[in-house]
Amino acid sequence: MAARSYSVPSLKLNEIPDHLKIGTFALKWPEEIKKSPTPIMVNLSIDAKGFYLICLNKAKKENECFDLALIHDTRTGSQVSLPSGHEYFQKNNIGVLDVPIASKWLTIYYGNTFVASDMRLIHFYFESPSIAEEWAERLFQFGHNQILRHLSSLGCLEKLHSRIINSLIDVNRKTISVRSLIQFLCKNTRDSNKEKTILRALNYLKLPCQVDSTINLDEFTFNNFFRLYMRLMECHEIDKLFESLDRKRQRYLSWENMKVFIQKQNAALNDTYTMDLYEQKAKDLIKKYTEYDGNFKEKGMSNELFLRYLLSFDNLIIDPKKLDLCMDMNKPLAHYFISSSHNTYLTGIVLTAFFFFIQLEEMHEDVKEQLQINLQTNLDELEKQKAKEIQKCLEKYFNQLDEIKSHLEQLVNNNEDNLRYDNSPSPSSSSSSSHASKMRISASLAAISPYTVKTSRINSEPK
Repeated sequence: MAARSYSVPSLKLNEIPDHLKIGTFALKWPEEIKKSPTPIMVNLSIDAKGFYLICLNKAKKENECFDLALIHDTRTGSQVSLPSGHEYFQKNNIGVLDVPIASKWLTIYYGNTFVASDMRLIHFYFESPSIAEEWAERLFQFGHNQILRHLSSLGCLEKLHSRIINSLIDVNRKTISVRSLIQFLCKNTRDSNKEKTILRALNYLKLPCQVDSTINLDEFTFNNFFRLYMRLMECHEIDKLFESLDRKRQRYLSWENMKVFIQKQNAALNDTYTMDLYEQKAKDLIKKYTEYDGNFKEKGMSNELFLRYLLSFDNLIIDPKKLDLCMDMNKPLAHYFISSSHNTYLTGIVLTAFFFFIQLEEMHEDVKEQLQINLQTNLDELEKQKAKEIQKCLEKYFNQLDEIKSHLEQLVNNNEDNLRYDNSPSPSSSSSSSHASKMRISASLAAISPYTVKTSRINSEPK
């Protein structure tokens, strides 16, 4: 697919311009292959939080939501492969004339897969090339936001809420049918127990709870949706954790309670914070999450706000800043393959043998140089102190060579045992690799033998 260079604000969600929220007129090419396909008049827009591309069918007054995180590529202009039947636009003189159809065409490669042949090809036709180029660039940029592809649990709930209000909305009345909401949450399956549970939860939130009733969008805010989620999921483990921190039964957590909780978390992670930092972080969290509920601004964090904190980016194990690293191509090559499965092919024995083999070669060259100095230099002409230094140096290298030689012999024996009891599915490849490593080690031992000089040769000091 098309390679691009772009800069994405990875540490924050997409900021959608107003004109993209309002939408743009476009013609959607039908995905089903027909003899005489007819384009569909749609209005393309992006939801306010930047999760979905919303395609409003103007004839049926229905919305179709495309997840921006599933957009792999967008193409326009010369990169577009026009489908059969595109001559329709040229015959009907739609949009700006005297420009190629491809320049006004937008193709989106969409799907929950990385196999190009399995992706959906979604085609749109705009009135001018500038509009097509803007949508191609914007959708590609928004879709490749790393935060959007690594949402926290709270972010996933916000995304689900955006999907509900944009896909289930009655465009004319600006309402959501309770029946369609139940079908959406039950995944279009009939389950009377689940339906009753959803209706009871809606009744608890003082929302319309009859199957044939409708809910206004102004009432179905994310705060109400989050409370609906809490009623449906029955998060008893969160209630127990909240009660263990709220020992005074105040029904809220003060900044002292939050400080204790953060201390326990960081103690488990072997993190070292000073007391001042713990206190400041606890106060910042209380201030941040009590903005959602004015009743607890002066008190502390309720169980609902505490659950929001646990599901948010503030409680992630992995720092979201690390998501930027995958987009930075200025790192050394090892940075991008340090977690690759190819590194797991090397066993500890092979790595150790390879390390000692390199060390052996380096020390072997040093010993050869020292031996050449010893043989080519007349010791009678050297000073006494210099002769002692050469003697100590050679003794040190010979001792280390003996240790490495014994260690390599042990590795050879271990490789023979591993080869004998190897049960891998491809014995031919494993035996060849073991034989190769064994030959390398044997060659290393053979390399030592011509220079195995006894230390007694240099034990006598020069006269």
